[in-house]
Amino acid sequence: MQWQMEWAEAEAKGTHELTYTFDREVPKETRDLLAGLLPAMQQFIAKQEDYRNGTGHIGDNFGAKGQYIKLYDKVAKLYGPLWEGKTMNFDDAHDLVRDIVGHLILLTSYMTEVQN
Repeated sequence: MQWQMEWAEAEAKGTHELTYTFDREVPKETRDLLAGLLPAMQQFIAKQEDYRNGTGHIGDNFGAKGQYIKLYDKVAKLYGPLWEGKTMNFDDAHDLVRDIVGHLILLTSYMTEVQN
């Protein structure tokens, strides 16, 4: 894939920039979604460093099953605020949703590794 090649070239240069070109017109709604998703992914990547332990991340140790556990936990945390209107003490519902998106992407990555 083109973006993977560009990402590898950017890392080789010591940068963390990526340019992605779509092969068709992108509707405004999709552009708006991506504008929100990309900063959320940057936050997710930064937060992942807080969860590294002596043996790596949960995904390093448990793969797709580890990501499933993380997703299950995050979705369960959303029940109170979404269904019962409860206030969260330390988490924010928006952050949990962003985390879920990040963990879904990681889960997809681990599942792809297993298939290959």
